[in-house]
Amino acid sequence: MNDTNLFGYATSELSQDAFICWLLSHAKTNNQNKNPAITQCALDVIHEIPQLSKATDISDIWRQFSTGNVRIDILLKIDNYKVIIEDKIGSAATDSQIQSQKNALIASGVPANQIICVFYKTVPQCYRPKTADKIFNRADLLKIFNKYKTIIHSDIFIDYVEYLENFDHEENLYKTLPVSQWWGAPYMGFFEHLIKTGLVSKQNWWGYVPNPNGGFMCLSWHPLSYNELDNIGLTEEYCDEFKLQIENDKIAVKISADFGKCDKAKVIRARQAIFDYFQKCIPYFKKPQRRVFANWMTVGYIRYDENNYANQIKLMNATFIQMKTNFKFP
Repeated sequence: MNDTNLFGYATSELSQDAFICWLLSHAKTNNQNKNPAITQCALDVIHEIPQLSKATDISDIWRQFSTGNVRIDILLKIDNYKVIIEDKIGSAATDSQIQSQKNALIASGVPANQIICVFYKTVPQCYRPKTADKIFNRADLLKIFNKYKTIIHSDIFIDYVEYLENFDHEENLYKTLPVSQWWGAPYMGFFEHLIKTGLVSKQNWWGYVPNPNGGFMCLSWHPLSYNELDNIGLTEEYCDEFKLQIENDKIAVKISADFGKCDKAKVIRARQAIFDYFQKCIPYFKKPQRRVFANWMTVGYIRYDENNYANQIKLMNATFIQMKTNFKFP
């Protein structure tokens, strides 16, 4: 992205709010003749929202709308509907956050069946809010905006499209750069790739984990259910959770202890037994440099790179799942 791009500097969610309002304002009745191409682009966005496929204009737009003690990023009035737009870039939206906005509108007198909730997210997150009626991700937006790249001659619009395309470029760098050169965005693209291809379980979480050493990008998943853990003897007195986790260039086996239920000596025994099992199956399975005793502990790990990650993940998944028949504790 060139260094004259407005959105290279205006990177906050408030700046993105401003772009959304600017774009959609061209669909207001009094503005539709000012720039017909932008108006049609704005209407194309609106038509993707449930119940609004035939909407012809926007009556009102409110930015940072407050009702009661709740603030809504953007609120639209379209036909008989109030449309909540929850806008996120780096942070994550939750179902409770979106539901609280809807509840606040209901409390103010808006009928529930006249409220539509939209989640607008240009940077991927692992969690997709179930309370949103429509989710716009970057791919959805670029599919619409790219139709207008050659006919909308607005620096604001062109800069925003370039800004979104730059995110795509950075996330796809995992395909061409060695793991040692990955940072936030390439890991996001890599994790999304692992989930879409089914290399990791659907029971997953990913994101940035801070720590005193600078933090790391993490993707964790649970190959075995709680019942399967109980069946092999890893009941709640030995461990609370048991999972695989990618931490930068490592694939680690992680175990957690709920100290209200787990005995320290039993947790240590379980951790050692799991390590012995994995090392027997994978001779290059290594212990961490420091074996701390904490809520979350690393049992051991293997490394991967940009060429062998699929085989290494499959190996760890298979070793984990084979515990159902090849491992019995204590």
